[in-house]
Amino acid sequence: MQNYRVRSAPNSGRQTALISLGIIGLTGVSLLGFWWNGAIKTPVVTIPNPAMPSPNAFDYYVEAGNAVVNDKQIADAVSTKQSDVFTLAQKETFVKQNVAAIAALHQGFAYPYLNPPARSFNTLFPYYTRFRATARLLSLQSQVRSARGDWKGAVDSDLDAMRMAVDIPHGS
Repeated sequence: MQNYRVRSAPNSGRQTALISLGIIGLTGVSLLGFWWNGAIKTPVVTIPNPAMPSPNAFDYYVEAGNAVVNDKQIADAVSTKQSDVFTLAQKETFVKQNVAAIAALHQGFAYPYLNPPARSFNTLFPYYTRFRATARLLSLQSQVRSARGDWKGAVDSDLDAMRMAVDIPHGS
């Protein structure tokens, strides 16, 4: 039988160095990965509910929007395509039916406006459709006043609509 001698690997020092460098490299990459994950993680931010002014103009604007009567006909009367279908007397009737809505809006002008926080992302601003109805009512009131020659009143109605439009985005 032949005697076989086990030879030691000539590059065992080199292999140990490569393994050590590999472990150090993996450790460095792992630490870098953990740092990166922590650095780009989206922070959890809790936004406090604002202190709502009391009374709030928002409440009056919603009340005015809910008080608008015949909002579909008002939208048609204000529309440039269908404005000729309605007579001035019909337009005046629509405005007279909505005196309470306009009065509620004017009450709201005396107070600061702040939207309440949204309760759900599915129904963020359900009252905006009512605000549009109020703005259309003010536009119709302006048309009626200008047709009657009341230019100051027509400008006041348009300024009311602009005031409402400027107030609404604040706090939204």
